[in-house]
Amino acid sequence: MRIVLSQNKNMKRGEVILTFHPRNEDLAIQMKQLIESKVGEIEVKDEYNNHFLIPLLNVYYFEVVEQKVFVYTKYEVYRVSMTFRSLKKLVSNKGFIQINVRTIINERHVYKYELLEGCHRKIILDNMEKIISNRQFKDNVDEMLVRRNAILQHKVVMNEKNSL
Repeated sequence: MRIVLSQNKNMKRGEVILTFHPRNEDLAIQMKQLIESKVGEIEVKDEYNNHFLIPLLNVYYFEVVEQKVFVYTKYEVYRVSMTFRSLKKLVSNKGFIQINVRTIINERHVYKYELLEGCHRKIILDNMEKIISNRQFKDNVDEMLVRRNAILQHKVVMNEKNSL
């Protein structure tokens, strides 16, 4: 199978088009379902109360501030109209983990971490923002680190096989 990536600036943001041969329709449908199940979107509001959808991949973290749930992307901050509990349920199987009582982060944007005193962890995102995880959620962070190490080890093994 050959996969080709091609940018088109005339397309809408958040739009991806899968072009396929008629005999590959089943594969294309499965790929679409896989992408939709893993990626997902969330409806957000900007400061002018405009509503729109953003891909969950663009979300760095969610945080509760004064009983309002905020969405942080690389450059923007939005709000969502749902409870933190509902949000947690929505994103829990899409690469997000809760790291303290008011913050859920996107694992894909974790750049590095540091162990601190008292079972705390400093998580540094790829936009260099730092977020502290507390002792109550240390297992979530540790499980994420195990998954990330497993992925890194798999990539090393695949690179070694490809170089043979």
